[in-house]
Amino acid sequence: MWEKCIFIKLIKWSNYLFSIKFKADILKFIPGQFTILRIKIRNNYINRFYSYINSYKSKILELYIHKSGIVSNILYNIDKNNKIFYVTKKSYGNFILPNKKYNTLWMISSGTGIGPYISMLKSDFNKNNNFKYVKILHSIKYIKDFVYLYNIKKIINNYNNIELFIFVTKENIKNHFNKRITYFLKKNNLIKYFGRNINIYNDHIMICGNINIINDVINIIKNKNIDYINKNYKNIFTFEKYY
Repeated sequence: MWEKCIFIKLIKWSNYLFSIKFKADILKFIPGQFTILRIKIRNNYINRFYSYINSYKSKILELYIHKSGIVSNILYNIDKNNKIFYVTKKSYGNFILPNKKYNTLWMISSGTGIGPYISMLKSDFNKNNNFKYVKILHSIKYIKDFVYLYNIKKIINNYNNIELFIFVTKENIKNHFNKRITYFLKKNNLIKYFGRNINIYNDHIMICGNINIINDVINIIKNKNIDYINKNYKNIFTFEKYY
């Protein structure tokens, strides 16, 4: 089950955001899935869940992590402490692109929740043309926290149907939204902001981030037609919770 990782590179974006690159003999994963990382601390093994942000074709695996606990603090200094860590051979989770055709795919995220979308975008995204339009709505506190902005823009430049909307909640940045995503989702006329309204009958909504944004987004959209959404929940939403 466990595969020993060969550490390659650590990228410290800030004193709380970092990426780690490594190699491990894992099975092919579906973009959006997560691995279980294991590390030994004081004679005890501790597990944490992290989504891959690399393409499923890449031999180099990559995780994008917010430093917030004992494991992430150790990984933040993995280049110095020489700690051995492991990942599961198999990847897990159902946060993957839907196979059905939809008019618009809404990809909503906050913080490091953008990670699974990066993996999807790097991995033959929308090769079956299941989505006529794709709207990526990503929220961060500070613009400097969007460390993969350049990479994402470079990828979506190859598509004519993907748009990226950035929400910066702790500072005013020109040409970006300066309020939370949920502030705009409550509006009746989303066309004004995103070029399209959310159509719960023909669209699919993916949400990845902390539990607050997931619950808030779902509740706002459910209020538009609670009976229909309750009956068709899985056809409308796909979400992954990051605690």
